[in-house]
Parts: sequence; structure tokens; C-alpha cells
Amino acid sequence: MDNANYYTMADIAQHATKEDCWFVIHEIVYDVTEYAKHPGGEAILEGCGKDATELFETRPMGSGTPHSDKARGYMKNYEIGFLSEASAMVTDE
Repeated sequence: MDNANYYTMADIAQHATKEDCWFVIHEIVYDVTEYAKHPGGEAILEGCGKDATELFETRPMGSGTPHSDKARGYMKNYEIGFLSEASAMVTDE
């Protein structure tokens, strides 16, 4: 991302549907709307509009193992910005 965008959790919460799905993983904001629409994307819907770090790391609806390096690399295609510092402090408490 050349020009970094920063979003609050309130911003992310406005994108909580299959038709408009954003989430946060490790303070990076992703727009996964297109990915969530394809078969197999149902598991992603649990994280829409939220901090999905724990879901991503534990995969409670899947194998329960961490995502592969390949999957983590693929996520870069969906990065749109970062969680603002103020929001990060609130979600860490």
C-alpha cells in the first residue's frame, strides 16, 4: 500500500455483510468482499465487521491449525489499510 489508509473499528463495523465484508487481522484492514462471495467463503463471514485475528489464527470452523504462509501471503491481495492507533488501543484492553 503506497498511501496508507487508517480505519477505526467503527468504520470496519459498517462493512459486516457478505455483500460488503471488511475485517482486521493483526491491525491490518482487509476488504474480503469478493473472496467471501465464492464457495468456501462462508467461514469468513464470521469475521465481517470485526477484529478477526483470533478467528484467523485458530480457525475454529476448520482444522484448528494456523493458516499457511501461502494463505497469509494471499491475504496481501485484500489489504486496504490499517487499524487506527486509537482503535487498536481500545481493542487491546
